[in-house]
Amino acid sequence: MMIPNINHNLPLDKAELIAFFLESLLYGVSLLLFVITIWVLVYHRKSERLNKRLVATSSLMMFFGTFHLAVDLVRVLEGFISQREAVGGPVAYFARLYEWSQLLKTAIFAIQTVLADSFATYRCWVVWNRSWAVIIPALCVIGTLIAGIGVVHGCAITKNGDVFASTLSGWITSFFTLTLATNVICTSLIAARIWFTTRKVARFSGQQTLMPVVIVVVESGFIYSASCITLLVVYLIGSNAQYPALDGTFPIISIVFNLIIVRIALGIAHGGASGMQTTNPPSAVGDNARSFASHHNNSQFPMKPLAVTVTQLVTKETDTPVKERDEDSFTTDEGRERKERGSWNAV
Repeated sequence: MMIPNINHNLPLDKAELIAFFLESLLYGVSLLLFVITIWVLVYHRKSERLNKRLVATSSLMMFFGTFHLAVDLVRVLEGFISQREAVGGPVAYFARLYEWSQLLKTAIFAIQTVLADSFATYRCWVVWNRSWAVIIPALCVIGTLIAGIGVVHGCAITKNGDVFASTLSGWITSFFTLTLATNVICTSLIAARIWFTTRKVARFSGQQTLMPVVIVVVESGFIYSASCITLLVVYLIGSNAQYPALDGTFPIISIVFNLIIVRIALGIAHGGASGMQTTNPPSAVGDNARSFASHHNNSQFPMKPLAVTVTQLVTKETDTPVKERDEDSFTTDEGRERKERGSWNAV
């Protein structure tokens, strides 16, 4: 239920200005991560084949991020410069939801969200060996797309400038609830799959080499989930603070996507970094992270014997042969060993 009459705490023009500043700040972070991601995927890769799918998705997200920021810049200049002497001033301009610039930035936000959710579902599908386990997040993605179209249409027909109007509130709430559900479900499914597989491997090898992947996936998923929850809360209480929350969430989508790639490729997880520092069996979270990174280096636990152990374990537990993982699901893993180690770099 909406709580009215609190918008005076944050005037609309001030909210838009804060939103533009916050988006610009986070855009710089996303741009830096994008550059690192392209370097990792193109120049730091171990396989001979370029992962075009990840490069294309990351580049598309950066394009939409730049496009969205440019539209916001146009709106700020129009509102505070061109419309400052008009009737109602900047507040009246920013309240017109049917303005072409507002409709365009809303559409870009919906496209970016659906793109990120689609790739999260794809990652989950690959990790679960193309299983029907991803049917629920896939349906959520379709629902998010429909809700996004509904939001754009609702803005186009709303003439009173009330973003909390009944013609919009249902679509907006559904949009962010569905994308939040997609993120939580995909993160949980990927983390659970890797964790259970790692436990089986650990019985024979004494290592938990994939646990840092679980940490990276969960931590990155938490960032986006927290931003969605914050946005939902400030919108449902009817506050103009939803504008900074909304524009701040947009670059976070790209940040989270690229952060997963960079951290896994460089072996960076909670409490650990380079595998070159590891010579003993991992016994803590930080050691696990360093052990994960050491896949690219010589260690006392080489990958090939470990991969044989995994194969033996799968053979004993099921009569169904293990499917070959999709090569496009990898980030910067070793091309020659990807069939032996599985497709965990899809996350």
